[in-house]
Amino acid sequence: MRIKNFIVCTAALTGVDQVVKWIIQTCFLDTRFEIIPGLLEFYPKYNYSHSYVNDLFDIGIGFAPHLLLFLVILAWLILMYGYIRTIRRKKIDDCAYMFGIAGAVSAILSISLWKGVLDFIYLVPLFVFDLKDLYINVFVVLFIAGILFYRSEPVFNGKGKGFLNYIKNLFTKAN
Repeated sequence: MRIKNFIVCTAALTGVDQVVKWIIQTCFLDTRFEIIPGLLEFYPKYNYSHSYVNDLFDIGIGFAPHLLLFLVILAWLILMYGYIRTIRRKKIDDCAYMFGIAGAVSAILSISLWKGVLDFIYLVPLFVFDLKDLYINVFVVLFIAGILFYRSEPVFNGKGKGFLNYIKNLFTKAN
C-alpha cells in the first residue's frame, strides 16, 4: 500500500471514531438500547479515568501520564510500521498498523478533546468500549496473524538489532 493511501485510510478511521463520538455526545448521550439482547447494548458513558485499566483498578493515573503513554505508543507503532515496510510489504501489515495507529491517534484525541473517553458499546456484563478499542483489538489480531502466516519471513533477527539499527539509521540520516 502506498503511504498516501495508508495515511488517508488511517485518518478516515480516526475521523469516523471522532465523528461518531461527536454525534453521540450531541444527540444520543442519554440514550440506551439493546443491540443484541443480553450481549450488546448502546450505552454511552464517559470514562473519566482515561483508560480501561486505570478505571478497572482505580489506579488514579492522570491525564499527563496517559497522554505521554499514548504518544510513546503512537511513536512505536509508526517506527515499527516503517521498519516492517523495509523488510516486507504485506497487506496484513498495512491493515494492522492502519488500525493500530488510528487507535492510538483516537486515544490521544479522546483524552485531549473530550471531557473523558466516550465509550458507547456495552458488552454485557463486562465493559463499555468504543471504536478506538475495536481498532486496537483489530491491530492485535492482524499483527498476530501476520506473524503466524509469515513466520518463515524474518522480521526480527533474534535480538531485535534490525529494529534498533533502523531507528539509529533514521537519526543518522537526518544529520
